[in-house]
Amino acid sequence: SASNGIVMEYLPRGSLESYLVDRKKRIALTHLEPDLLRFIMQIAIGMVALQKHRIIHRDLAARNILISARPNSSYLDVKIADFGLSRSIPTSKDEYIDSSSLFLPTKWLAPECYSSNPRFTMQSDVWSFGVTGFEILDPTSKVVSMLPSDPSILTRKFESGWRLEKPGEMKKWMYSLLLRCWSMEPEDRITFQQIVELLG
Repeated sequence: SASNGIVMEYLPRGSLESYLVDRKKRIALTHLEPDLLRFIMQIAIGMVALQKHRIIHRDLAARNILISARPNSSYLDVKIADFGLSRSIPTSKDEYIDSSSLFLPTKWLAPECYSSNPRFTMQSDVWSFGVTGFEILDPTSKVVSMLPSDPSILTRKFESGWRLEKPGEMKKWMYSLLLRCWSMEPEDRITFQQIVELLG
């Protein structure tokens, strides 16, 4: 029997994570900033499209964003990839419950995704977007190492008000935007549509 799957074009430039590591070794963040902000905008636009179809990604991270080159142009674009953990939320529900969330990438997950009653919503992807934004704009690429992997420790830190500190070269307005992705209550987080409007 045939199985369902997603067919994507081959993008030989690889992941955004690899691109960032390579580029930041050779080019100052200030020179890269226009490209990086465009990447963040494109990811937000892609997430708006997914959410219109009531799809939650559940694994949004720089490693799962692919680089695409425009034909006859030096411009690069990004495309959201790796939908293996994605789920569709029926119109009759507002969340997806998953007791196997311990196998998901904890450092990118919203606290409600690894609670005693793991639940995923459109807004839990917004939290992951905030972590991905730090990956993109943190010139030291140390964002993941700063986050503990133990869910209980993460929860306590976030509940106490702790958040990733602003990297020195990150613009204050961008830091403020990313912090709005990290409100403890999902309904208090900024939406992808609002992100697109603010960056547009």
